Amino acid sequence: MKVILTIMCVCVIIFGGSCAFLLVGQSVGILILLPLAVVALNLAVLGALYSWANVPAWPLYLLAVIDFALAATTGVTTLYFIQDSGGAALLGFLPVAIAAFKGYLTIQVAKTRAPQP
Repeated sequence: MKVILTIMCVCVIIFGGSCAFLLVGQSVGILILLPLAVVALNLAVLGALYSWANVPAWPLYLLAVIDFALAATTGVTTLYFIQDSGGAALLGFLPVAIAAFKGYLTIQVAKTRAPQP
C-alpha cells in the first residue's frame, strides 16, 4: 500500500507541478492555485505516510474527496463519450479506477492519523 500510494502521489506531484509551471506563463490569475493546492495536499500525504511531519487528518480527507470527485467526473465524461467510440473507450475507466483507488488509500492513511480516543 505504501509503495503504490507513494508512486501515485509522486506522479500527481510531477503532473501538478508541470501544470502550475505551464499556467505561470498564461494570464490565468488564481487558477494557478488549483494545481499547487493539489501538489501541497499530495506532499501532506507523503509526509503523513513516511512520518516526516505531524499531519492532521483533515487535509488527507480533503484530498480523498478531490480524488473521488476526479473519479466521478472522469467516469461521467467517459460514459458520455463511450457511445460514440465503442469499446475502445472502456480504457477511459482505467483513470477512474486509479483515482478512486488513490482516494481509498488516502482515507486509509488518514484513519491512521486520526486522533485515537
